[in-house]
Amino acid sequence: MNEEIKKAITEIFFSNFKEKIKEESLKEFLLSKKKEDLEKILKINTVIINDKDYLNKISNLNKNELVKEIINNIDSIYKNILINVDILIYDQIEDYIKSYKSNIMTIKINKLNYSPALFQILSTFLISKINYDKDKGIIEIYTPKELISVLKDLFKDKSIEKECENNSEIIDNVESLIQTYGVIELSELINIYNNVFDEIDEEDLKTRIFIDPFFDEKIHIVNEFSDYLIYGLGFNSDKEAQEFLMKLPKKLDYKIYTKEEYDEIREGSYHYNIDVFDVLHDFLTLHLGMNDDQVFDFDEMFVLDYMYSYQLDSSTAKKNLSNNLNKMMPDLDFTDKAHLSKIILSIAKNYPNYNFKGHTYNEVGDKYR
Repeated sequence: MNEEIKKAITEIFFSNFKEKIKEESLKEFLLSKKKEDLEKILKINTVIINDKDYLNKISNLNKNELVKEIINNIDSIYKNILINVDILIYDQIEDYIKSYKSNIMTIKINKLNYSPALFQILSTFLISKINYDKDKGIIEIYTPKELISVLKDLFKDKSIEKECENNSEIIDNVESLIQTYGVIELSELINIYNNVFDEIDEEDLKTRIFIDPFFDEKIHIVNEFSDYLIYGLGFNSDKEAQEFLMKLPKKLDYKIYTKEEYDEIREGSYHYNIDVFDVLHDFLTLHLGMNDDQVFDFDEMFVLDYMYSYQLDSSTAKKNLSNNLNKMMPDLDFTDKAHLSKIILSIAKNYPNYNFKGHTYNEVGDKYR
């Protein structure tokens, strides 16, 4: 990816981290947090241990009582957090904790070795305070010594890592299905899940799904009537997702893919298998002289973006593609831009489509369009 673009994206992401960093005890650290953030941590823990009475108790606690409750249950709370994060994030948290030597850690933004998702997890689950100083080009991170000690002990327990690996696979599988169908009822999702992946207990799957923050806000859940509605990125509201679901062809069955194909859809590589993608690759390399890294960046910025937005609003997707090509590739002549747009549209028409329950645009007839 172009370094200027990467820098701009990084600055936008970290601009949300503006906390006052100072050395403080665990109690002071927690008291400085918002009451709703403290409640969130305890509620997530409650969902995992499946204790509804405890959930009712939490809702009646004041801020000081919430802090006390977290401190009294610190081991089990953070154990459950580690068990349920993505295994790649687990590894990065472990690396961060092991490398934490100073009271306040400082990382230069241009030497960042961690995934941005790590910092979101550290903040969301009250592991660290984070401050981004744009002028100095640094990120400051602080975790109380008491919590560092707790986490170091937890990372010694290898059974936690094993359980985290299992849960990460469940999360990946659910995300694969959401990225394939866009919006789906939970009962249908569970049915497809158990037909494609290793069979899982329905309640256990619900527990994983209901811990919303572990999906990094990729999945939303709506309790409507007798079923739950699950939807992913691209929908602006529960109502919009519900209306979209109601318009899906009722007589069209969901298209079922293989586990490998679902994985490719989640990873953004499924379209590499579409024949017309070879046409795009040849045009970019042979006609425009791009190398493989540049082709990858083009795919990320133009093809993937277009495929996802095309499913929700094809006219806006076409307009955005034209604007982006004009902005990012101003020296490209009109004929080449038109040819690229045509190829990208062809890829999108051969890609699993939300509107047709995972079938492609070209697979369904006029009856369902």
